[in-house]
Amino acid sequence: MKQNFTVRQGALDGVEVFLSVAQHRSFRKAAAELGVTPSAISQTVRVLEARIGAALFIRNSRSVSLSEAGEPFLARAKPAFEELVAASEVARGLGQRPAGLLRQGFDAAVRQGHLVAPDMVAVPMTPPFRLIVVGSPAYFAERGQPRHPNDLRQHACLRWRRSNGALALWSFNDNDQTIEMALSSISLYRSRTASAAGRDS
Repeated sequence: MKQNFTVRQGALDGVEVFLSVAQHRSFRKAAAELGVTPSAISQTVRVLEARIGAALFIRNSRSVSLSEAGEPFLARAKPAFEELVAASEVARGLGQRPAGLLRQGFDAAVRQGHLVAPDMVAVPMTPPFRLIVVGSPAYFAERGQPRHPNDLRQHACLRWRRSNGALALWSFNDNDQTIEMALSSISLYRSRTASAAGRDS
């Protein structure tokens, strides 16, 4: 079976040109409006008329007017074409708006770098920074001041609780070697002194 590699002309081909000629009653003015030559306008109208099977304009050396077939064609084609243009504008506007979950505000979050899941796209908001172990003077006076991460096992430490409910480890950097520790933890240290808290990473 022989294949046809030409694109079939649609019902709207040439309609914009027809509407412009009908508005201006001039092939030359329509050409100026659409940025083409008068001969291109004339050829497009002839192709449209051939496809419809009726003359749409009455032409003479002085004027251009709608034919008997052109009048009802204009009455139906103009509002239909305007609706198509309006539909295109609506679609274009929607295409330029943020869509999906981001527009609703559910897929953007601020997290620490080490808590970003592998399938998430991360954009740094700050330079890297260190967290340190801190505690109130009163707490250290009572419990002693830790000198090494291992000393923290004897202290009441605050720990992050991840979104899945698991308690995060404390992570330390010792000469470029990462040390992670599951320390004794409390959600809130209720006493007259503050608990030691923090992390050095």
